[in-house]
Amino acid sequence: MSGPHNIPSVLPIIVLPANQILFPSLILTLQIARPDSIQLIKQLVRDSDATPGNKSLIIGIAPLRVPDVDGESGVVITSAEGWGAGHLLPPQSSIFSHGTAARIIRLERRPGSSPGYLATVEGLSRISLDSFTSTTPYHEANITVLPSAPLPTASHHLVPTLQEVALKLFKAVDSISPIQPLAKRRLKVLIEGISPATAPSLVDILASSFPTPLIEFKDKLAILAANESGERVGLGIEIFGRTGEGLSLKERIREKVDKSLSRRQKEFLLLQQLQAIRQELEEMAGKEGRPSPFTSSKGIKTIKGGGEEGEEEEEDDMAELERRIKEKRWTEESRKVVMKEMKRLKKSPPQGAEHGVIRNYVDWLLAIPWDDETPLELSRDFVGRARERLDEDHYGLEKIKKRLLEWLAVLRLQQEAWAASQPTPALLPPSPTLTDSPPSASTALVLHQSPP
Repeated sequence: MSGPHNIPSVLPIIVLPANQILFPSLILTLQIARPDSIQLIKQLVRDSDATPGNKSLIIGIAPLRVPDVDGESGVVITSAEGWGAGHLLPPQSSIFSHGTAARIIRLERRPGSSPGYLATVEGLSRISLDSFTSTTPYHEANITVLPSAPLPTASHHLVPTLQEVALKLFKAVDSISPIQPLAKRRLKVLIEGISPATAPSLVDILASSFPTPLIEFKDKLAILAANESGERVGLGIEIFGRTGEGLSLKERIREKVDKSLSRRQKEFLLLQQLQAIRQELEEMAGKEGRPSPFTSSKGIKTIKGGGEEGEEEEEDDMAELERRIKEKRWTEESRKVVMKEMKRLKKSPPQGAEHGVIRNYVDWLLAIPWDDETPLELSRDFVGRARERLDEDHYGLEKIKKRLLEWLAVLRLQQEAWAASQPTPALLPPSPTLTDSPPSASTALVLHQSPP
């Protein structure tokens, strides 16, 4: 026996499921369902009943190791996953070298017909598992009790730093995953009331309170193995500081992303709601046989109500756009495209970002001379004027300009030959013409027939 709790030097060992750990002075409820653990509890109860005056059920609680991974290949060499929660007895190689001596303070059978027990255990002291004396039907091990010592005077300067990183971690965790009110108040009191006497225990409490995804399991094992109080406090500062900084960084990134998306999401949701309301009102108007409230007297869809001046401007603008489309000469394909875009433009709310994009596209379609042509007589100085026009509108492209001018010169010669063959100039039909786009900053010579 050793320590104030009379912990035996040989203890039966219950191996916890993966990612679970028990620290001294803390309480944990276990589901005893594996055959070896059930056998261990039954034997412990029989031994306790057979020993008069000994009603203390003390066992060893050991966590599983973190899987060993090859640093180069990333292949898991030894894995403890599944041992603790399955029906097989975990091998010695998967059990961590340190654990906790614990006292069973409550034991009851599992509800229903499920075999096993629900055991509530309280951590008493750190232990090291020196050697296993038995592995059947459950693990037994020679242990060494590692009593907790107060924080040495040389390490008292670590207490304010531990308090600072603990508060930062506490706030970061609470902002990401809100802590339960009761646990939140208790943790806050412990952190704010920290002292050299409570600092080592605070490290255990924080490591146990926050789930494994937030604090890595390998860090929790390192804290469990750190028996010397100064070493444990220093390790806690390093782990909690790193974890708190990482959580704060993730929170800052999340806030920036949410801020950039919130405006777009809000606009999208409002536009979706507006579209749904519009459809409902149009369906109601159709059923009642009355005009849609979104159709003006000119057939231009616009939302009634609100600013009348803005509606009139929008209506006039759409009417002008339709007039320009109607008057313009289009090719068959270009007319299909512009009519399709106009339908989209009428349906899109003027406040939406898509409305401006569609409007710019329609304006661009209107600016292109799809089927426009301007008659231009092939006069004697036409080739010279064509050269000047090409040089004004297009820089370089000498070979292309030369080819076009050669073709125009041939047209001019054909015109002269055709005119010379006619007996009476008064009976001549109109001379051949070519077409040219209207003058603009981007005009280019457009020939009425393809070059030979």
